[in-house]
Amino acid sequence: MPVFALENAVEEGDVERIFKYPVPADGVNLNSNIIELSEKECLRSQNCVVRNGWVKRGGSAKYVAAEVVADKAILGLHKFYYNPNASKLIAVCDTIAKYLDGSSWSNIKTGLTTAKNTLITTWGPLQKVYFANGYDAPHKWDGSSSTAVSGTDYPSKAIQFLPYRDRLLHIDANKPGYLGWSKSYTDTSWESISNIGVRPDSQLYGMMLHSNSNVNVGEQAKVLLAGADGMHLFSGELLGPPFVVGNYRVDPLAIRVGCNAPRSMIWTPAGSLWLGLDREIYLLPFNTNVPVPVGTAIRSLHHTLTGLESIPKAQMEKACAVYHDGFYKIAFAGSGQTVNNLQFWLDITRLHQNKDKLWGPWYGPMTGMTTAMFAPFAGPGDAEELLYGEHNDSVGGFVYQTAQSGVYQDSDTNIDVIIQTYYHPCGDPAFMKNVERFEAELLNTTGDVTMELHDIDGIHKHNLSFIEANTMVKWGESSWGDFYWQGSKPTRREIQVPPPARMRRISVVTKQCIGTDKFELYSFKGKVHADNVSFDT
Repeated sequence: MPVFALENAVEEGDVERIFKYPVPADGVNLNSNIIELSEKECLRSQNCVVRNGWVKRGGSAKYVAAEVVADKAILGLHKFYYNPNASKLIAVCDTIAKYLDGSSWSNIKTGLTTAKNTLITTWGPLQKVYFANGYDAPHKWDGSSSTAVSGTDYPSKAIQFLPYRDRLLHIDANKPGYLGWSKSYTDTSWESISNIGVRPDSQLYGMMLHSNSNVNVGEQAKVLLAGADGMHLFSGELLGPPFVVGNYRVDPLAIRVGCNAPRSMIWTPAGSLWLGLDREIYLLPFNTNVPVPVGTAIRSLHHTLTGLESIPKAQMEKACAVYHDGFYKIAFAGSGQTVNNLQFWLDITRLHQNKDKLWGPWYGPMTGMTTAMFAPFAGPGDAEELLYGEHNDSVGGFVYQTAQSGVYQDSDTNIDVIIQTYYHPCGDPAFMKNVERFEAELLNTTGDVTMELHDIDGIHKHNLSFIEANTMVKWGESSWGDFYWQGSKPTRREIQVPPPARMRRISVVTKQCIGTDKFELYSFKGKVHADNVSFDT
């Protein structure tokens, strides 16, 4: 990733000089004071991410035209791989569990409690999928018929199932602080919870496999348990009776912050991530019990944007996430919302700390989608497609395919791109500068693009317009560098700056609100003249 140093910084007494904005490799920072942001950070990256330059995210479209249930939010979504060559998409909506049969939805089970989020789990050895919502008796499906989960000591109102070694773990709403499991490779015979006695917390909300591999969990795999009072790691070698020391162990994590959003718990190559009850995102690296807070950069303290801090308490449990295309993507409800209307994406491939020890890079907000649950396609014959279920009842019970290359709308709705850079001092921030010229470097960008210059003090705002589109404009002695994206030379567009444009620190706001058009922005540069007048004079 190219990062440009400031060229020929403007000092008192200097005349015309050129300055550049580097690509924000450290992503969005909503937490620090805006005057303290580095040149590698930005204030907003709405609906775009950085891949050498800013790139508009892929859009969404209905996966099939048919609704699961009309005007009802999706409550569960899962891709069921029931043998190496077969799979089915499952959705829970309103009171019905269904599967996609060609281009229409067919019933798996009816009569479920309405409007209850459902966690769906595949157990490969038995080639069955298990449904749990914490309210109804759990049921299972083998691809053709649905039956009740049964047997002595079975979980009567399961919150979640999870395969582990040769067992099917479960959390039962009737004993929510206990972890139970089946006997070896069966779902009709269960170990008695009263005998097991695994009680790490007063309330368990969910669990996930924690391992350094998402393909073969191996002998070192553990289970991350999400509780009301903290997170725990469960592991066991022999889970059958007698239940003595050495059969299993439960270790609390070093930070005593719980999680009530089990759908935010996601495996990534860097470790397991989740949304904590303190509205922070935590990362648990492998081979440690010390979680790392990595969401601080998107907790807004000094910005008009809202982030994690805005999630209503009653909506936290609805948050959902996925690991896809190198990003941990989390969707949550913003201030005053009851549906997950915002997303922020953490680039796991470039995970690092900035100068203020904030982890990133994060990008967002991603808007225009209301996401109840994600379903990645990562099995045989799949091409890493990503689906999500509609969260808003009024829009309908549709399933969408998102992150689609070459699609720049969300179901025929425009995707609004808004980018705001850090406030460049252009030399000494104590002195006023006259902005004389400005250029942008774009590639594969069509449609209307507008730009604004904002001063740090908020007293200057200038709308900019392109003088020439798709035309090379050469000026100044400073080169753009030798970077050519995808073998193509970016297009430089000169931008008209209406006088007087007198500023101290300059932030560039770029907008593209045409849904069908591409957007790829590589860099900005400008020319200023310092007038030897201190801002405070």
